[in-house]
Amino acid sequence: MKNPWPTLAGLALMVSMPVLAPLLPLDGLSPTARILAGEAVFWLLAALLLAIVVVWERRPLSSIGLNRPTRRTLVRGLGGLVVYLAIGVAMAVLLHFLAGGVPQFSGVEATLKTLPAWAMILLAIRAGVVEELMTRGFALHRLAEWTGYLWLGAVLQLLLFAGLHVPVWGWSKGAIVLVLGAVLTLLYLRHRDLAANMLTHALVDSSILLIKFVPDD
Repeated sequence: MKNPWPTLAGLALMVSMPVLAPLLPLDGLSPTARILAGEAVFWLLAALLLAIVVVWERRPLSSIGLNRPTRRTLVRGLGGLVVYLAIGVAMAVLLHFLAGGVPQFSGVEATLKTLPAWAMILLAIRAGVVEELMTRGFALHRLAEWTGYLWLGAVLQLLLFAGLHVPVWGWSKGAIVLVLGAVLTLLYLRHRDLAANMLTHALVDSSILLIKFVPDD
């Protein structure tokens, strides 16, 4: 890789995702305004990443796996959802017998249950688009170029992906995200269709709507 600085800048944007939003001065704002402000930060980071690729690197978006969606994108996205949920259910059953249940959300569950449905959907769409763009898109490809090995780039971005969830979800959930993130990584390596990954990820995260129907203890 001739110039490492664009890659370093893109990775810095990725690592900053769970850090910048909590630093916003949101005191006095309504809950809705807080949600919109926090989400705006994530979308801004995504826009900056695209600018790094197109303006700084002068490379096409296809260099990070982002191509024009096709009919197959929808099929792959829905198929990925089925695979992801099947593995997720299998993990939940396994954890039930081995550990007595799935680790709790470290306090996040109560916050999610207070959000309106539209906010949950907004969070899911942002997570699907921005996280896939940052991880399976930019980080995977640039780290693969940097190391010279596609598999090593995939492993490194997966570790970053799981690590980004630890500050919010805790270490136990971070371990689960590592396993399920591996599913998303394998789906991307199989199809090389980042838009399909975005669809799968967004649909999976939309399942947080079900948390509103879980009774409080």
